[in-house]
Amino acid sequence: MTRLLAPLIILLIISSSITLLIAPQTAVGQQQQQQPPTAGDWVATGYDYKHTGFNPQTVINRDNVKELEFKWIYQLPSNPYRSILQPSLGLETNPLVVNGMVYFAASYSKVFAVNALTGNLVWSHEVNVTKALEKPYIGNFGIQHAITYKSGLIYQLAIDCTLYGLDAANGQVRLQIDDICKDIPGNRGLYFGEEAPTIYEKDGRRIAVVPVAAGLFYARGFVAAYDLETKELLWRWFVIPPGVEGPKDNWEGYQDVSKGNIKPYPGDWGDSSEIWGGSAWVSSSIDEDTGLVYTSTGYPGIGLTLAGNGDASRRPGPNLYTNSIVALDVLTGKMKWYYQVTPHDLVQHGFGWNTILAKVTIDGQEKKVIVTGSKNGYVYELDAVTGEPVIQPVKVGVHLNDYNTNLGNDADMTMNQQPGVTCPGGNGGIEAPVAVAHNTIFAAAQNRCFDWRPVPNAYKGTAVWVAGPVMDRPQNSTLYAIDATSGNIKWQFNMPNPYQGAGVIVSGGVVFAQDRIGTLYMLDEQNGQLLRSIYFGGLGAAGVSIGQNPRGETMLFVPSGGGDIIVPTPGTLTAFALREGSSSSGGGTFTNEVVYIAIAVAIVMGGIALVSLRRKSVK
Repeated sequence: MTRLLAPLIILLIISSSITLLIAPQTAVGQQQQQQPPTAGDWVATGYDYKHTGFNPQTVINRDNVKELEFKWIYQLPSNPYRSILQPSLGLETNPLVVNGMVYFAASYSKVFAVNALTGNLVWSHEVNVTKALEKPYIGNFGIQHAITYKSGLIYQLAIDCTLYGLDAANGQVRLQIDDICKDIPGNRGLYFGEEAPTIYEKDGRRIAVVPVAAGLFYARGFVAAYDLETKELLWRWFVIPPGVEGPKDNWEGYQDVSKGNIKPYPGDWGDSSEIWGGSAWVSSSIDEDTGLVYTSTGYPGIGLTLAGNGDASRRPGPNLYTNSIVALDVLTGKMKWYYQVTPHDLVQHGFGWNTILAKVTIDGQEKKVIVTGSKNGYVYELDAVTGEPVIQPVKVGVHLNDYNTNLGNDADMTMNQQPGVTCPGGNGGIEAPVAVAHNTIFAAAQNRCFDWRPVPNAYKGTAVWVAGPVMDRPQNSTLYAIDATSGNIKWQFNMPNPYQGAGVIVSGGVVFAQDRIGTLYMLDEQNGQLLRSIYFGGLGAAGVSIGQNPRGETMLFVPSGGGDIIVPTPGTLTAFALREGSSSSGGGTFTNEVVYIAIAVAIVMGGIALVSLRRKSVK
């Protein structure tokens, strides 16, 4: 009897915890009635379809963020494909919040929908990764950066380069476009899907613009567009020329060289048949008024090696259109303009994550701008119409041996890699989505350096360049607030750990930023002062989201973990809401962390108790 009593007490604790999770939140609900209805949903990786990272809600704000308390936690199942899939880099999708449901995706392309109030699973959709990896054009890389919501569907580009449109209510497949990466002209490598498509709906047209990841598997980067009614391929825009024998100076895209900041360079890309790169692994933005889609591209490569970029001197020229911000016509794929930031890149300083279409006020005039950050450690703000810089590139983080960054036509177009330390490193600089709010750009930069070294005769008698972090240098990061009208830095906040993957989010006067080890910082938007921090203990690879549960209450959702590096973790989504009866003045009778730990311990111990009871019943 005594042995059974302890488990029963633990189960009572769990029951009390569950009651706490679903307890009415009257005070918060009353506050939410004053909130604009558009603030209740979170429809894309950066809140809106322009990926600004700014949610205008004010229920959760700088005055009461300390009043947020733990509500529930959803633990993802363990990765069923761990034995065959490359190790995951973590749970990287910002959760979507639509009509009281929360949507997110695991690294192995499985989409989850949970009730925002209770954390209960409503539905899930899983791609067969085993079959995906059997396709000869698919690369083994489990990652999902983003999903998006539009007109009742959750859109996902899965690892198998299949575009899915899932019914937001029940997860049924309502749209499926297969083989987006199959039989690509001039391709010599492998692809995988990781980003969400950008959906254009206007004048009866429904078009999905799909960015495709290629940079890790020596494939030819491209962006494609599909008619969602007919599933017809409308166009492909190729970032780089095809990998075929002979000069590349007459490839079809080179006729657009005059539309950007680089002069014609005869023989660009050289005569190698093994060029690759230019991945469009970003969340793109569309201007419905002008019909332009804005995207950014990754770094160039040459040589089919797993170790690095090969010999850069074998690809002379700027290597258009890698490392570029690009505007394309959404109906035709024709280029409007481009802006290349690092011609003839040597150290993998391309773009990733997000390309923002925002409005800023300059000299009293509102202007549409494109804002993004690069791995080269600079923030860029361009005129959305012309592609010309609105402000000078803003340097963030640490810099040493930038090589051709921001040199334009003055770049050394025949340079090869040099041994030694480069700052930022290949995955240094800005390796996470940036945000724009109130005429300010918010960007987190990694202060990480790489040491580049050649491996002699590693590939066809030539040296291959490899790189790794310089461990005797700092491995930390800094969050910057930048004036969008001048480029001046308003404030900065130093973080002791690297920062990769988690989008910076601004809402209610608070800047939310989660570093790589899973510490969520909540800073005052005005001055960068720390308001609160919570350590989650798992990889911090995705930004937070804020949205309403079915009762209309505003909640904060924090993804964490999901990585297979060092110690495998399945990943969690944790929900917070304002404490019942909380006020903007702060205060309270107990800490959120205590409740968090108590419930977590109760759940774990309750599980042990249930196992114990089951074993006794079997005996």
